[in-house]
Amino acid sequence: MSAKLSVLYLEPFGGGSHRAFYDGWSSSSSHRFQVLSLPANHWKWRSRHAAVTLAEAADKLVGTQEQPQVVVASSMLELASWRGLVAPELAHTPAVLYFHENQFTYPLSEGQTRDYHYAYSQLLSTFAADEVWFNSQFHAREFFDAAAEWLARMPDGQKQLPRLEKVEKGYQVCPPGISPIGERLRVRGDVGPRPMIGWVGRWEHDKNPDRFVALIEHLIASDRDFDLVLLGQRFSRDHPALKRLSSVAADRILFSGYAESQADYWQWLSRIDIVVSTAQHEFFGIAVVEAISAGALPCVPYALAYPEVLAGDMDGSAPPPQKSAASLGRSQFFYSPDADASHPDSLENRVHLLLKQLRRQPRDRNLVYRSSQLESIADRYAWPQLANRYDRRLTELARTCSR
Repeated sequence: MSAKLSVLYLEPFGGGSHRAFYDGWSSSSSHRFQVLSLPANHWKWRSRHAAVTLAEAADKLVGTQEQPQVVVASSMLELASWRGLVAPELAHTPAVLYFHENQFTYPLSEGQTRDYHYAYSQLLSTFAADEVWFNSQFHAREFFDAAAEWLARMPDGQKQLPRLEKVEKGYQVCPPGISPIGERLRVRGDVGPRPMIGWVGRWEHDKNPDRFVALIEHLIASDRDFDLVLLGQRFSRDHPALKRLSSVAADRILFSGYAESQADYWQWLSRIDIVVSTAQHEFFGIAVVEAISAGALPCVPYALAYPEVLAGDMDGSAPPPQKSAASLGRSQFFYSPDADASHPDSLENRVHLLLKQLRRQPRDRNLVYRSSQLESIADRYAWPQLANRYDRRLTELARTCSR
């Protein structure tokens, strides 16, 4: 079988991190990608109807040069249904299921109730897939633990546990990648006179923006010198924390909003000196990785996917999530999410230390930003490197399934 495969990528929600993933991979891949995607809105309806709509679209590829040799599907697609609806020539094409997030553990807004029909659809999709990939080891553990616990409570659910255990034994950790930034952003010649603190997360409850605002209020009260860049996805109604921040730190905010283009986004990202995450839930943290690659020093909780993403290996291994001063002292970039402001490992103290470090450096600050530790993080997730790895996995899957 030729090493260059025809890959069909199925995405019911073609926007945000989902689109960034297939755009990044396909642009660096040695394989030929055909992407079938749907608009990034009304996610529940996209999840429900995508199997039908994308099966009809895929059927048009039968008998053409683009008839796929392997399929990659986002976990928002009901893969079991798609395989039952698509033409026979495609039904048994080797298929990978990729998890950006899952509906067993995705954080709910206040007042929401979890709809386990969507979660179970994803579980059935894992049973229908030839391989299952997760964006982090943390995410995989959350999914398998939650799915097993839920099945154990369902009538006859325990009979499905052997299927789940089989999937668990064979899953892969395949993190998302970032595009190479280029030397022009690494020079950082446009840094301002004051250190820049940045926010790159969604303005939603699971990213805990209230905690970020509390940090900024603390820094202002401590008479710290800094400015702010506020990026991250927003919605039709601003989060109360954003309104509060705009009130208490209006004179420090150099940018707040949605960047008009990717180039504008990267330019603002490259001006951030310290990128802070106060997330209470994070399946991976791609925006933080992008900020690091653009030159920012991270300050993130020693929890969730962060220890794995910033300190682990490519296979998803990570140091144990301890929160003691002794364990955190080895890295200035982690803080204990449970520590109060007076504790050495608190968010406040970590940011204080990073601000002091920046003041001791020359104004171009390149030596700080391009430290070997941060350089390795940026390089680890470069798409050209990851695409080569994932290409090889697809080739091996296609070869194995053709025997």
